[in-house]
Amino acid sequence: MSWVFPPYAAVLILAGALALLFAWASWHRRPAPGAVFFAIFMLAMADWALFRALEAMVVEPWAKVLWSKFQYLGIAGAGALWFLFACDFTGSNRWINARNLALLSIIPAATVILAFTNEWHGLVWSGTAPVPMRPDILVYDPGAAFRAIAVFNYGLVVTGAALLIYVVIGRQRVYRRQVAALLAGIFIPLVGNFIYLAGQSPIPGLDLTPFGFIITGLIYVVAFYGFQLFGVVPVARTVLINSLNDGIIILDRDHRIKDINTAARQMLSSVADLTVGKRAESLINAWPGLIVQGSAGWPIPPETLQLGDAPRFIETRVFLLYDRRGRVSGRLIVLHDVSERKRAEEAVRTSQAELRKARAELEKVCQEETRLRQELQAEMARRDEYFRVLVHEMRNSLAAVIASSELLTNVVGEGDAAAVASNIHRSALALDKRVAELLDRAPGEMCPPGKEPP
Repeated sequence: MSWVFPPYAAVLILAGALALLFAWASWHRRPAPGAVFFAIFMLAMADWALFRALEAMVVEPWAKVLWSKFQYLGIAGAGALWFLFACDFTGSNRWINARNLALLSIIPAATVILAFTNEWHGLVWSGTAPVPMRPDILVYDPGAAFRAIAVFNYGLVVTGAALLIYVVIGRQRVYRRQVAALLAGIFIPLVGNFIYLAGQSPIPGLDLTPFGFIITGLIYVVAFYGFQLFGVVPVARTVLINSLNDGIIILDRDHRIKDINTAARQMLSSVADLTVGKRAESLINAWPGLIVQGSAGWPIPPETLQLGDAPRFIETRVFLLYDRRGRVSGRLIVLHDVSERKRAEEAVRTSQAELRKARAELEKVCQEETRLRQELQAEMARRDEYFRVLVHEMRNSLAAVIASSELLTNVVGEGDAAAVASNIHRSALALDKRVAELLDRAPGEMCPPGKEPP
C-alpha cells in the first residue's frame, strides 16, 4: 500500500479532530437534552473526515475503496442522528422510542451493508475511475441506491432543522443564537455535499463535505462556549414551564398571546381561544380585570375567577413586563387553581354553620331543661308543704282521739267498754307513731332518683 500526503489531507484530519473534540464535549454534557445524540453525530462526522483523509493518502484504488467503505459508517447514519438530536434538543421526545429507532436504523444499516458488499451488486457505486495526475482522488459513479440514500439523509436533516426553527420562534435571544449556530454548522457541509452530488466540485471527484466540518467546528466553538450550547437549552425551559401546575400566559403590549403552557390551556380551554399569536379577546372579554389590573403598574392584586357552571376557581396574578427602556412590553398572567382550597373553605364554613346551629339548639334544650327542673322543684315544694300540713292536721286529730280514749278508759273502768276504749287508745297511739314517721320522711320525696329516702 503506497502513500501520498496531499495538502488537504491535513485539513481533513483537523476537521476530524474537531469533530472528536465536540463529541467529547457533548458527551460530558450528556444530562442536557440532545447532548448524547449530538455527540454520536459528531463521531459520525469524525469518521467521515478521518477516513476520507486516509482515502486521499493511499494510492492504490482498492485501498481507496476500502477506506471509502469505512466512511459509510458515519455517512449512513448522519441524517438520522441529526434528526434524533433535533427531537431530543427541542423536547419532541415522543418520536424517540424503540419502534422509531428501529425504523430509522433500517436504511442506515442497509446502507453500510450495501457499501461493504458493493462489489457484488454495484448499488452504491457502479464503478470507479482514477483522475489523471491526481493519485489522491478516485471518482465514484453513483449506483441505483446512492441517490435514494442521499434523499433519505437530506429529508431527515431538513426535518430536524425545521423542528429547531419552529421550537425557538419567540424564545429568548440566547436560544435563537444556539439554534442559528447549529443550523449554520450543518448548512456549510450540506452545501459542500450538494455541490459534490451535482458534479460541480472544482476538483472532479473531490467530495467537499468533510472540508465544511472545519467551518462547522469554528461555529460550534462559538455555540459551545459563547452561547452555552447544552448549558442553557430551550427544551429545558419548555419542559419546566409545561410541568408547572400553575398556568402561565404571556401577552404582548397588544394583548396577543406570545406563550402559554399546558396548565393554562387546560384551565381555560372551555372559555377562551388561546392560540399563540392571536389576540386574547375572549379572555379579556371574560375577565377585563386581567388587563385593567395591569394598567396601574406594580403591585397588581390577585383576582379570583369562576369558570363556567362548574365550581372551579382560578386565582390570577398579573405581572407587568418591561423592555430595556423601561416601557411596558406585555403582561405575565399566572393562573393558580384554588378550587380545592375553595371547596375546603366552603366545607369549613358549612361545618361551622352546622356547629353554630347545633349549639343554639343545645342551648335551647338546656334552657328548657332548666325551666322544667325549676317548675318541678316548685311543684315538689308545694306538695311537701301540703303533705306536712296534712300530717300535722292528722296528728292533731289523733291527739284528740288519744286523749279521749285515755279519758274514756279511766271513766268506764272494766268491762267490754273499757276493752274497746283501750283498743282505740292503742290504735290511736300506733297511728300517731306512723304519722310521725311519715312527717319525718316527707322531705325524702325530693331525693334524687335511684336513692332511697332515709
